[in-house]
Amino acid sequence: MQVKVIFHCLYRELAGVTYKYLELPEKTTLLDLVREMEMIYGRELTGQLIDYEKNEIWSQMALAVNGRIISDLDKFTYCLNENDEIIFLPPALGG
Repeated sequence: MQVKVIFHCLYRELAGVTYKYLELPEKTTLLDLVREMEMIYGRELTGQLIDYEKNEIWSQMALAVNGRIISDLDKFTYCLNENDEIIFLPPALGG
């Protein structure tokens, strides 16, 4: 299946692209997607997306699929579908 991955801010700088289309197997989860991205972009990018000590996607990062923000619990198990659009949004900074 094909999905479109969109990068914003720091993630765009690290990936070197604004978006990328990826071919993935059926029943790929968001965590599987991030692991696939590690093969393409290396740990410089995925280190910003995954807490390697806990083997989890960082909870501070926002993930949206087809315009819908995915909850922290669903970040690990959400299954992607053909033509999904996944947006990686860095943590918001405040003061």
